[in-house]
Amino acid sequence: MKKRILITLFAALLFSFSISAQILKGHVYDATTNEPLAGASVTYKLKDTQGVVTDINGAYEVHLPAGGVDLVFSYVGYEDVPMPIVISKGDIMQKDVYMKESTNLLEDVVVSAGRFEQKLSDVTVSMDLIKASDIARQAPTDITSTLQTIPGVDIIDKQPSIRGGGGWTYSVGARSLVLVDGMSVLSPQNGVINWNSVPLENVQQVEVIKGASSVLYGSSALNGIINIRTARPGLTPQTRFSAYVGIYDDPDNSDYQWSDKSFWKEDKYPVKPLLRNSLFSGVRNPLYEGFDLTHSRRIGNFDVSGGLNLFTDEGYRQQGYNKRFHINGNLTYYQPDMGMKLMNYGFNVDFLSNKYGDFFIWRSPGEAYRPSPFTNMGRESNNFRIDPFFNFTNPERGTSHKVKGRFYYSADNVVRPTQSASITDILGNMGTDAQVIQNIANGDYTALQPLMTGVIKWLGSDKLSDLMDGVFGSLDNIFPNATTADYCDLISWVMSNGLPSDMGGLLEGKLPSDLVPWLSGVLNPKRNQSPTRTDKNYDYYLDYQFNKKWDGGAQITTGLTYEHIRTFSGETEEVHQSDNVAAYMQYDQRFWDCLSVSAGVRAEYYRIDKHYREADTKVFGSKIPFRPVFRAGLNYQLADYSFLRASFGQGYRNPSITEKYLRKDIGGVGVYPNYNVQPEKGFNAELGFKQGYKAGNLQGFADVAAFYTQYK
Repeated sequence: MKKRILITLFAALLFSFSISAQILKGHVYDATTNEPLAGASVTYKLKDTQGVVTDINGAYEVHLPAGGVDLVFSYVGYEDVPMPIVISKGDIMQKDVYMKESTNLLEDVVVSAGRFEQKLSDVTVSMDLIKASDIARQAPTDITSTLQTIPGVDIIDKQPSIRGGGGWTYSVGARSLVLVDGMSVLSPQNGVINWNSVPLENVQQVEVIKGASSVLYGSSALNGIINIRTARPGLTPQTRFSAYVGIYDDPDNSDYQWSDKSFWKEDKYPVKPLLRNSLFSGVRNPLYEGFDLTHSRRIGNFDVSGGLNLFTDEGYRQQGYNKRFHINGNLTYYQPDMGMKLMNYGFNVDFLSNKYGDFFIWRSPGEAYRPSPFTNMGRESNNFRIDPFFNFTNPERGTSHKVKGRFYYSADNVVRPTQSASITDILGNMGTDAQVIQNIANGDYTALQPLMTGVIKWLGSDKLSDLMDGVFGSLDNIFPNATTADYCDLISWVMSNGLPSDMGGLLEGKLPSDLVPWLSGVLNPKRNQSPTRTDKNYDYYLDYQFNKKWDGGAQITTGLTYEHIRTFSGETEEVHQSDNVAAYMQYDQRFWDCLSVSAGVRAEYYRIDKHYREADTKVFGSKIPFRPVFRAGLNYQLADYSFLRASFGQGYRNPSITEKYLRKDIGGVGVYPNYNVQPEKGFNAELGFKQGYKAGNLQGFADVAAFYTQYK
């Protein structure tokens, strides 16, 4: 009986305490859009800082001591709202708070530097930020046009290079990592970027880190990262449609003109805009057009968004065309009734169908807009990816858990250019003497006498110059007006159509037995369009990240990453696979509200096929197949809007599957396998100063940095 009385009395005391507590509750909203701000802090100080954060609906409920306290409502990227509160014992008060976005550029929120939200002014590395409004003003056809406006960033032949850091190895790997919402969009098999995969119609901001960033982001972040963050839905449904068109003028140098005014009428462009034969039927120059459609809304506890992009570019250079169909979407579910805790999960989905062409060697010095026949880079590809995710935040413990995954599939193959020269055009440009060819077909080999003589001299002297003199002597008889570019056209045509089968007799001074039938085929050509084989690629990716914050301003970010890539080469009919496992940790601390310190380390294992040791690191005299990389940095606020920073970071790039094992033809110029290629590595050291300014409505900041970069 005594126990029951004690328990009842104890419960009554607890109940009386709870009903006598002082409570302040309400919602926190964006002052401009009236949308709730989830995760906003509501704090006050007694002996230490206490408080809560808002839930997904912007609601908060904080227990206060009786009397007066000074509350502070804060949210990254918004101006703090101080609010003195006087509350009597047992009172319950209601206060809604409207917060304004900060108008200071240095207060912008970024996530790339530490994989958590922080102010741009607090990062310890050089970072540039591009807002959606900046992109819209330029109306680019892809994001590269905007990126090239950033100091230290170059896009050369669509490949990104930051601070001249080695740039790229064509078709087999980028040394600057490109991300969309923190997930790599480099092609898994060869590590290059297809900018058509970036959802330009739904970009919120672009964050560019200059300098090695492999500790948090792994391979390819050798000289920096480009993180493209997409927009998320608000309470108000939004639908946006835009259309644009551009017309290419004639080149200033008339020698570069490669098409006449009737070119489009003859349907010679590899791709055709939708409005080419209607609205723009009178346009005689190549053009491009695009259509963007996006929609986003919140339905109950769901965020739903989607985008559609159609783009066609005939190109101002021959074979420099592009046609894409891109559709993407996001579905996010916010778990209700979680109190101050936040939990959401969902997935992003993306599909891209793309036909594009390009070249990087032009036909001749006077024909810069026409490609060499050896550099066909026409492609058709279809890419699909789905990225599930899960996020859980517990503000009371200062912890968060993030899980991201990916399944990716792509199929692509080489597309032979529609504008390949016919053999009759080639021979015409070379001033071919038809009578000489006819004589050869009739058995008169006088024109080939220099060749026969050269072969005989070569066999006797073993001097290659004797053979080449004979070759060019005969060629001059047949092609008196030929240039180097013409010979390249002819060789390319032969590569596609073949030579007489019996060529071995030349070493004995004999002509091929099937020379006459082959010449007959030349005079009556039927181009051999052999079908290309499809490359197929699969990528499986999983990343777990844990973050812990302490009241003293310290936090750690740690995680594990696993990726498996499987590639099938249609050309070699081979299958290659790679595995990548990594663990990373970063420590960040804020001292005296003016000094930010950051340090991190990453250990990574990487293999391709049966080559299990892509890295060897000595630890206490023993070699282990893991690669460690380190980074450290600090940022000190000297005065209002004045920041001094210093940083050091290591980076690396693992060889891609294409680089190590695959034979990749890009039209005569090829990528060849190198089984012994080693990972690249380097480091970046930097000292920088950033000063913000504001004069009336004019505001911004000046940033200067001295850096040293080394690559091996």
